[in-house]
Amino acid sequence: MNARNHGRVSVLCVALFSLLAPLALRADSIVAITNSGWVNSGGTYLPGNTNYFAGISLYNYRDWFTFDLKSVTGTITGATVSMDSYVITASGTYSIYGTSLTPAKVVTGTVANYNALTGGALIGTITLAPIDSNELLTISLNSAGLS
Repeated sequence: MNARNHGRVSVLCVALFSLLAPLALRADSIVAITNSGWVNSGGTYLPGNTNYFAGISLYNYRDWFTFDLKSVTGTITGATVSMDSYVITASGTYSIYGTSLTPAKVVTGTVANYNALTGGALIGTITLAPIDSNELLTISLNSAGLS
């Protein structure tokens, strides 16, 4: 975990939030992340650490990403999340959840925040195996992820 955006994925959970506003983008539009990080099951978060890491090590890890959607208007009919996989050490399902945590709250790194990262609606999944290491992953969001 020494490189920016380096992730080791085994049994996976991720949280994607701030998709609460109605979205409408052209097919070729990209909304970049504004912040990212992870929190472990002990509540540890390292401020300023923007890499992503999910799975099981000494603790369970959940990563998160924030997006600024203030300028997005209209209605979206489909969306995907793309990210680099880096090292995948075991097969599993990478799941994306919505959450009510705000960007300011998620960076406080508590056990409650760790739990809240999977407390919302399931909005996307992808099944991964070690053969998917070092690939660009594309995860389609379901209807809950578009609302």
